[in-house]
Amino acid sequence: MIRCTNVAARQAESYYSRDDYYTQDNPPASWYGKGAAALGLSEDNADRLFGDLLRGKLPNGEEIPGGQGGKHRAGTDLTISAPKSVSIAALVYADARVTEAHNAAVRAALDAAEKRIQARMVGPDGKTITVDTGNLIARTVLHDTSRAADPNLHTHCVLINATQTPDGRWRAMENRELFKMQRELDVHYKSELAVRLAELGYQLRHNKSGFELATVSDNQIKSFSTRTAAIDAALAARGLSREEASAELRDKTALDTRDRKVHYDRDLLVAAWRERAAELGLAVSLPAGQLPGLARDSKEAAQEAIKFAIGHLSEREAAFEQKDSMAAAMSVAYGRATLAEVEAAFNKALAWGDLVQKSDGRITDRASIAREQRMLEVELLGRGAVRAIASGTLSLDPKLNERQRAAVEAALTTTNRITGIQGLAGVGKTTLLNEFRQQAEACGYTLAGVAPSHGAVKALAEAGIEGKTLQSWEVSGSKLDDRTILVIDESSLASTRQLAEAVIRAEKAGARVLVVGDSDQYQSVEAGRGFQQLQQAGMQTSIVDTMLRQQTDITREVAQLAAEGKGAAALEALAKAGGVVEIKDEAQRLAAIAADFCALPAEERRETLVLTGTNEARRQINAAVREGLSLAGQGKTVETFERGDLTANQQRRAQFYAEGDAVRFDKDYRSLGVKSGDILKVKAIRTNEIELARPDGSTVTFTPANLSGKGWTVGRTDRRELSAGDRIRVTGDIAATGERLRNGQRATVLAISDKQMQVQLDGGKKVAINLENGKPLSLDYGYAATGHSAQGLGAKRVLLERSSACRTASQREFYTDVTRVKQELKVYTDDRAKLGKAVQKQTDKHQALEQSNDGGDLGNSFSEKAMETSEQAHELVDKMRDLADKSRDISRLARDFMQFGL
Repeated sequence: MIRCTNVAARQAESYYSRDDYYTQDNPPASWYGKGAAALGLSEDNADRLFGDLLRGKLPNGEEIPGGQGGKHRAGTDLTISAPKSVSIAALVYADARVTEAHNAAVRAALDAAEKRIQARMVGPDGKTITVDTGNLIARTVLHDTSRAADPNLHTHCVLINATQTPDGRWRAMENRELFKMQRELDVHYKSELAVRLAELGYQLRHNKSGFELATVSDNQIKSFSTRTAAIDAALAARGLSREEASAELRDKTALDTRDRKVHYDRDLLVAAWRERAAELGLAVSLPAGQLPGLARDSKEAAQEAIKFAIGHLSEREAAFEQKDSMAAAMSVAYGRATLAEVEAAFNKALAWGDLVQKSDGRITDRASIAREQRMLEVELLGRGAVRAIASGTLSLDPKLNERQRAAVEAALTTTNRITGIQGLAGVGKTTLLNEFRQQAEACGYTLAGVAPSHGAVKALAEAGIEGKTLQSWEVSGSKLDDRTILVIDESSLASTRQLAEAVIRAEKAGARVLVVGDSDQYQSVEAGRGFQQLQQAGMQTSIVDTMLRQQTDITREVAQLAAEGKGAAALEALAKAGGVVEIKDEAQRLAAIAADFCALPAEERRETLVLTGTNEARRQINAAVREGLSLAGQGKTVETFERGDLTANQQRRAQFYAEGDAVRFDKDYRSLGVKSGDILKVKAIRTNEIELARPDGSTVTFTPANLSGKGWTVGRTDRRELSAGDRIRVTGDIAATGERLRNGQRATVLAISDKQMQVQLDGGKKVAINLENGKPLSLDYGYAATGHSAQGLGAKRVLLERSSACRTASQREFYTDVTRVKQELKVYTDDRAKLGKAVQKQTDKHQALEQSNDGGDLGNSFSEKAMETSEQAHELVDKMRDLADKSRDISRLARDFMQFGL
């Protein structure tokens, strides 16, 4: 693991000099870098030199000037830590070769960092430019204990804030690139370490974070990870895991929980470690002699790693960066192939055309390109290919506004197989779809609906259109023919793969497609932005932009400005109306939101949406609300399931599972003896196999790579108290009396006992959920929700939490969230001015076609090329018709000749 932090000059004088943090107990230290060599740094007076360099004073007499306000950044600390099992082998069992393998891996990471070192200087035209220098000065210090006195092999690499520019002068180092490449440096370190450990004969086992030694179990690692346990416990107290917490919160928690470093007698400490290892039954075998190292099929392993990376990354993004490809590939290749071999396999994939790279460095794959091309071809070739559903003067509902009427008329009178409706948030899409359905059914057509979520399927039902989720429809399908209209709602949340499969299936059946959505709202978690891409390619699209949801002047103004991409202006207008609350401290800000929510009458709370930018904030607000409503400590504790964030490719590899994980099966698997809805716990992991435990204690062996389909979800279980009066949100299917609860539904707990929980759905229906079977429930508290999970919902009042530094503080997310409201909107932030800038940023999913470099920019030229193809196709059809007519004429002539004996 690599952690990058800035070091201030004041810290250098007190933290490094006074406490002598990096030189306590005289651990091995050395200079590194071309910059250090250029200055002729040696171990003579190294401590004094180190202190001077931290203060910007070079041994040649030069001084590095301060930055903004004259402040000088002493340097940047790269802390490179070995996997815990490697620390155990090196320190508990005193294998010096492992320590040297770590040192070599540290040098490999620093070599990669040095190539990317930059500085800022004034160019020939007087403007400040960033230049590559390729040299650094670093002081590396090896340490072997954590603050909790556990074995922890790690190296502090203090990169001095000085580098020599091409003109020979020494200037301050530009270190932003270092922070960006932490993950890359970690790959370099782990790759080199894995190779050297393999050469020593150590067997590795892969896991989520890279690898560990195969002879050390996770439980044994936990026993030597007291600091990790303390951090995890502190995060758990906030309802978070290490994976769920932000990097900033993890760092803060690490600082808050750490004790002052205590120095122990080394011999006594090692003896205590070995005694603990013996109690755990831990024995790290020490390989004798030189072993072969990497397997003979390392090149094949490299190719498999690239294949994994492509599948893993392309599931979420149609185009990705090369560094992400390398990181994903190496996650399954450590110890099986070198980084150089994986890079060679990557280049071979480019040469073979499996991957396509644009000049900006982004990568896409041929399958994604072909999928998007096929989707656009189906739309284009469907233009003018069908008869209008209705013609003449249409008798439409007079209550429709002008935009709604125009959209319905266009959908009924078009001769295009595929057409779209781009409707802003809250414009009455359900109303116009209901009118379209009635008119189409009157003309003898049947409508079938699909949507990305159960909530959107419910909205289709309100328009009288029976529907399924896209995921369900892909498996079971529905009957389509030339008298069927397939309505795809909330299509901006559908992936390109889902949209492509839907329109292709419709074309084969001769059906029509009406694609409905808002390309400016939240996008799919999976790759692509198909709805937006179809519009850009020229799909006939009706624009419905008369907003109806907002009922007050200020909410209408904010919604309109946000829809126009003027997020900063929308925020300013809301602030003038008293709708923005600035609280710098995050804990106080979240507490204020919870307090404002709790102060509302019960009926008003049911009509209020609390939206957050992160799951971390959502959990904290939910906990505070339950305290504020006096619900905490009043109910029963139930076990709940929360899905993880693995891609399909990761789910098929055992290394991405961990003991304690939960696996929810979403369909029956007779071979395993499990049924849809069963949730089993991961008990043990053995290479490619996973041992799962049922609630009754029985076990089943599960090999994810051999299981067909995508019928299971990996996540974690937790325990939540539920009380009468609690609001809950369903996050997966739950069996209940009279009705199966679906993902996205919301309800109120009426009563709860050891046997069952009675809830009332927001629609009014009351159901009971069995609690005696011990199955974890897919639900969460329903007070606060992330904006993405609330897509499509509207509410009388919206309380929106958004930090200016939040990843979801962008134009798209802000527009989607502020248009949920009907009457009252309040935004809570740390800095209004910074948030205003953040919500001007545009974020978009990538498309494969626009990333291709084949024959120019396919994204821009496809429509023109496809139009030519369409025209050629129509010309071919006309020629075939002419030939058919001529063939019939020739046949008649032949019969005439035969009749007269000619």
